[in-house]
Amino acid sequence: MGYPYAAMLKLFPAAKRFDGLEPVSLGDLGLKEREHLQECICNSSEAFFGELEEDLLILGTEVTPSDVVGDRIDILALDPDGTSVIIELKRGTNKWQLSQALTYAAMISKWGVADEFLGRTTTAKREAINSFIRVETAELNRSQRVIMVAEAYDYEVLVTAQWLNEAYDVDIACYQIALARDGNDDALYVSCTQIYPPQELSELARLRRSAKSTAGPARKDLEAMLSRSGAEVTQFFRDRLKQKARTDSRDSALGACPRNADFR
Repeated sequence: MGYPYAAMLKLFPAAKRFDGLEPVSLGDLGLKEREHLQECICNSSEAFFGELEEDLLILGTEVTPSDVVGDRIDILALDPDGTSVIIELKRGTNKWQLSQALTYAAMISKWGVADEFLGRTTTAKREAINSFIRVETAELNRSQRVIMVAEAYDYEVLVTAQWLNEAYDVDIACYQIALARDGNDDALYVSCTQIYPPQELSELARLRRSAKSTAGPARKDLEAMLSRSGAEVTQFFRDRLKQKARTDSRDSALGACPRNADFR
């Protein structure tokens, strides 16, 4: 199979030992991205996003980002800060996954709040959005994030994600999904490991997003976390903040989810 599977072990406390579980791929099991993985996520989104340590509200699946293209976003979600989250799923590995996700994010960035966002939703979904977000509805879709889920990643994808994040502040997260089977009862187990960014930097990024909507207290929380971080991580993040401040200054000078039922 060739995928760098995350290790999963079975613990036997009485015997004080571990047993390895048999790694399997989605392809081995005949499972597909949309028919199986996408539906599993939608049917148990709280459990799945909890595994990713994310708090997200699914807006819809197979969402068309623009009338001029035929492609569709696997899952479009929203985080509590009103940020649109493009979730792209891949069985195996695909070096075009990031390019595809970034294209969708660019198209979503053109959406207006009243027409494309709220105008496409049902009344029930709009109520769910209002209850979920901690910002005003006018703040919806001010920024976009990308979450990729795949069984493996090509080097080109990860190095490009890192470059885009560090040089241009593009919010990208890569998770490796791994499956294992218990040979005794054929039970299946799933894990999602964050490949990029490193977990410590990811936590700092969450605080950084909060700082955008609550500049005062969130900034103090950010500084407190930086003071507890290692010197290398602290310097890395301070550099990113300085770079973003320069970019902001320059920019201001220039000026339950049945397919497409809740979100069209």
